[in-house]
Amino acid sequence: MLPTSLDNDWGRHLIEVKQCTPEWLRYTFFKKVREMATVARNGGGNHMHGKTMIAAFDQPSLRTKVFFQRAMTILGGTVISADQITHFSDVVSGGEFKDTIHALMALCPSVIVLRHSEQSRVHEAARILTEERSKAVLINAGDGADGQHPTQALADVFTIHYKFKGRGGLRIAVTGNLSGNRAVNSFVYLMAKGPPVEFIFVSPKSEEGRGRIDEKIREYLNKHHVAFTEETDLEKVVKLADVFYVVNTNDPKIDPKAAEKCHINMGLVLSMKHDAIIMDPLPRSKIEIPLEVDKNKRAVYQGVQLKCGLWVKMALLVLMLSHKR
Repeated sequence: MLPTSLDNDWGRHLIEVKQCTPEWLRYTFFKKVREMATVARNGGGNHMHGKTMIAAFDQPSLRTKVFFQRAMTILGGTVISADQITHFSDVVSGGEFKDTIHALMALCPSVIVLRHSEQSRVHEAARILTEERSKAVLINAGDGADGQHPTQALADVFTIHYKFKGRGGLRIAVTGNLSGNRAVNSFVYLMAKGPPVEFIFVSPKSEEGRGRIDEKIREYLNKHHVAFTEETDLEKVVKLADVFYVVNTNDPKIDPKAAEKCHINMGLVLSMKHDAIIMDPLPRSKIEIPLEVDKNKRAVYQGVQLKCGLWVKMALLVLMLSHKR
């Protein structure tokens, strides 16, 4: 179950990372994720027996969608896949989005995992399910380019918790095109809820400020007294950071030479702390992280980060479909 608090405006549904309180993360969620890791290693369980998940996506997805499907099957549940929902007849013919949600509700799912290119649609779906008193719970799997991606953030934050054993005082370098990035937004919001950290935002140098971390993120961190600095050259901070969270710089309006100063290269990797980790919410470009970095022990985006993502999705399904309210 999700925490019941003043921050939880969405009831049983997971829509925004603000619903996840520090207490819930530490004492309920992380504990359940570790339990699900054991279940996965032991070949699965029957936690979701008799339950059905609909994965409804209108954007391409590999890790989020397939990992949710795998999580459900490991736990003994049933999966219905609905791709390109914006191409459904309800939408193509000029119909209403709510008709699509009602059609999904008619299948009597236990949970709907929804990704939509329009930020407002996930919120609308949650309202429809609540108004209709549907028993299905909704999980936001990414809404809009500048929206939120709470399941990715939970996977990323648990990866750091897992690798550093809950240690506080970490310095986290977030590097790339940071503007309007739902993975970055959700990651920073959620990471700021845990043990004290310091963020270093590394974005391409630009007179217009293109690529910089969004103003709403700065305001949030200042309000909650979370330390952060901003840089335009990753090399300046490479020996300081414990975590490198890398996103792409694929904006044609960003100067390629300025973008290059935000990229990982093998020389920078060898200058990092021995226990530093390199993360990427994926998909990644070999421009921001060259393929040769993959074999370095600091790179966790093809190993531990993916495993943690699976365990996190298993834990979410079990907690959200629990009858203990």
